[in-house]
Amino acid sequence: MEKKKRTIVCLSLSEMDAILNNKNLSDYLFNFKSNNKISSAPETTFIAYVMSYFKPLRFKNISGTNVVINGVHGCYSVNFHLQKKVYNPKTKKSLSNDLIIELYDSDTNEIIAKIGLEYDGHPEHTNSWGIVSDKEKDLIVLKQTGMMRLRIDPELFQSTEDRKDVYRAVKKYFEQYIKLIPKKKRNVNPGRTYIECPLCEGVQVLGAQSCPVCMGNGYVLNNIYSKIDIDVFDSFDCPDCTKITIRNCRKCRGKGFLNRDEAIMIRKEELNAL
Repeated sequence: MEKKKRTIVCLSLSEMDAILNNKNLSDYLFNFKSNNKISSAPETTFIAYVMSYFKPLRFKNISGTNVVINGVHGCYSVNFHLQKKVYNPKTKKSLSNDLIIELYDSDTNEIIAKIGLEYDGHPEHTNSWGIVSDKEKDLIVLKQTGMMRLRIDPELFQSTEDRKDVYRAVKKYFEQYIKLIPKKKRNVNPGRTYIECPLCEGVQVLGAQSCPVCMGNGYVLNNIYSKIDIDVFDSFDCPDCTKITIRNCRKCRGKGFLNRDEAIMIRKEELNAL
């Protein structure tokens, strides 16, 4: 049996800068492990990869360790918090969260949802005591803040597809809260605030799910249009067979997924049939 990998390949400073497209942020994040005694190099690499799916990213150093890190998720914004503390009334001490992502509406500045991500790279996370301890900590965080935490083992974060799966899980979590928000009337005039989504071209749904860039709205903020990397999203689950890969499926021809052009074409055909 192949030995499980208990770490990931760490990014260099130049590699981190390349995926974040923000030098100040990459400098801060790369040195974050040296500025505190909690984070490790694999953890900051993990955090950098997760943040990269919410570009364009903005970084502002208020003073000392007080920083503001923002990103974009469709028509919504996100805040990132590194090693944010949550008080544990049982031990009278605080728990640290590797990464907290807050989804919020920039128009109202209201938080819509938040999720914590934990990189479980230390071997103690795999023994019986560590597993029980982690569950207890997650329960405390949930009780104190109402926030769930998603734990990622290094073995589940080895490839590009692994990293995309983590993003997809966060996206799916946020989507259930976005659906509860009444649809807003947006001005989609190209010369105004919003513009047609560059990924789905306004059709809102790609494959079996809503567009991961515009979150099913069909439009994005005009000032981030040119900064969206649509190449990150190269395949979409087939809406008919959803990865069961039915051989006679007419939409995906047994592959279980669609490329972008196929997904847009199929969605347009569905809309025209309405």
